Amino acid sequence: MDSGADQCVFSGEIGELIGLDLPAGAERMACGVVAGQVRPYYLHDVEIEVGGWRKPVAVGFMPDLAPNGHGLLGQTGFFDLFSFVKFERQKGTVELGAAL
Repeated sequence: MDSGADQCVFSGEIGELIGLDLPAGAERMACGVVAGQVRPYYLHDVEIEVGGWRKPVAVGFMPDLAPNGHGLLGQTGFFDLFSFVKFERQKGTVELGAAL
């Protein structure tokens, strides 16, 4: 989770596993995901399921994100789907409010 991320961006490998042609999506550029670098990602409309709720969202897929992690859950496409998102890092928990 990245409360500072504008939108959800996942590894390109995940997009390929679900059958997406990554470059067919709208190309965008991101900085800050990989320190000191600007990298392309490709937006696709997908459906995510979290806590039993299924929601259609636009998600970015970055081809070479995998060495740095599997993805970012951002403000648009994750945080905006719930009435609240509560982190308790010391406990290793995340609590989601009602789906909006």
